[in-house]
Amino acid sequence: MGRIATIALALWLLCMQAVAAAPDFHLYRIGDSNLSPSAVLAGQYDAAAKLAPEPAMTPTMQVDGWWRVDVQRDWPAETMPVLVVDAVTETTIAAWLPGRVDPVIRSNDGANVDPTYSPRFHVFALGDAARSGQRVYLRVQSSNTYADTLRILGEQELRAQDQHDLRFNTLIYGTMLALTLVGLGLGLSLREPLFLLLGTGLAFALLFLLADSSEIFRYPGLVWLARISVFQREMGSFSAIFTDLFLLRYLRIQQRAPWLANLIRGCIATYCVVAVGSLLPVIGPNHGWGMLGNTAVLVSTIALIWVGVKGMLARDRPSILFLCSWLPLLFCVAWRVVEVNSGLPANPALRFAFPVSYVLSGILLFVGLGERMLQYKRERDASDILARRDPLTEVDNRRALDERLQAAALHAGQSSQPLALLFVDLDHFKRINDEYGHDVGDECLREVARRIRGALRFGDVLGRYGGEEFVIGLPGMHVEDASAMGERIRQAVGSQPIYCGEVGIGITISIGVAALHDGLAGFDAAIKRADRALYASKRDGRDRVSASPG
Repeated sequence: MGRIATIALALWLLCMQAVAAAPDFHLYRIGDSNLSPSAVLAGQYDAAAKLAPEPAMTPTMQVDGWWRVDVQRDWPAETMPVLVVDAVTETTIAAWLPGRVDPVIRSNDGANVDPTYSPRFHVFALGDAARSGQRVYLRVQSSNTYADTLRILGEQELRAQDQHDLRFNTLIYGTMLALTLVGLGLGLSLREPLFLLLGTGLAFALLFLLADSSEIFRYPGLVWLARISVFQREMGSFSAIFTDLFLLRYLRIQQRAPWLANLIRGCIATYCVVAVGSLLPVIGPNHGWGMLGNTAVLVSTIALIWVGVKGMLARDRPSILFLCSWLPLLFCVAWRVVEVNSGLPANPALRFAFPVSYVLSGILLFVGLGERMLQYKRERDASDILARRDPLTEVDNRRALDERLQAAALHAGQSSQPLALLFVDLDHFKRINDEYGHDVGDECLREVARRIRGALRFGDVLGRYGGEEFVIGLPGMHVEDASAMGERIRQAVGSQPIYCGEVGIGITISIGVAALHDGLAGFDAAIKRADRALYASKRDGRDRVSASPG
């Protein structure tokens, strides 16, 4: 674990160095927000200001309060430099620029929102204040538990980045919304809890990402959500609850590792405590609730990876698909938790990797669930076939035979087409059982069924009526044609003996033929007529075909 942590930290530092630009300013923490503005602006607290190690206002240094930005280089006037603060949820920032008496105020909602940019951006035009040595004082009012990153860049560059982020976010959010609707729709239509759990988890994850980017506050009817400082935490908690419930069932963790299942249930209970506790007055927005929930997320992530690896080694397909789809997401989640709990500024690379990993996990897991549904369907179809098939002869059993013959009778009556029925019985079958045993008798039944099936057309109905009796339905045939078909069947069965080991047994059959009249209403009468015709064949010496006079 020590090596893994070291490698993860090294990767994080490399990514930070790769995306970090040369410092354009220094950020200082001055003090609490109750300091007098006139005293702060007069520089009375500058000597005691503490340099922030990163260009971000972190919760460990209390985001709420006074900050100072010292510009470190000159910016050309034509670039129209702006100071940008990435601030999520309920945050109001007042900026005192050199040469101005009144502050410029920006917030996530209300009259101080800048409609030109994303709601998460608090943008302050620097103008002449963007020269080396100039100072900008910031008074921050926020209950945010995330690090608020600061940047100085040209206005056109910011607009281009904002438009790029907007297009990217639209694609991600649209895909997640589609996955959510598909999951909930399939869950409700198929009554499959796994789809419902995954769809609900993705829905809360979508709201979490919308809150993280502040895009949800763009909509007029949802602006009030910006006033809920713990909204993002609530959405993250509910997303974790439903996601872990889904994975408990999808990976069958209870059967594979009961102690890990209990550990994950403990994490789910922790999410519930965080979701409820965060709504409590006074103590609800406390940073400790977020720390507790993030720790549970980290523990759950490690447990899920362990379960996935164990299942992959056992060649369990759901586990393999889970690791392929969720490993990037789990890595991003763990990375994000370390950032938030340590008060580190967000890595810009993670802003894109995090939502993309959500989409990837959703798509691939829907593929896995689709495979599972197909497997369920195959198993159900196989069970249905077994329930409708005679296990000895592998033709329709009595229940399936009645259903298919009645459907054929109904169709014949509606379409005015003929339908003939053949009643087949093995001659002297009891003697075969008595002389050779029931095993030989069963083999004779199987072979007779195979020979009958080989003589029939596609669409004809064959089923075991009971004992050594079979019934055949012949759609589109009158009595004369059906009698000829019966003769072919009789010859196919009796032309060659049936060999059971070294013993060859001659088998003959008797057949009764009857035509169906009056569609489904005449079905029972047709069966009785075919049965009487069969007894006529028996009476006249067996091994023959007799047609009912009707």
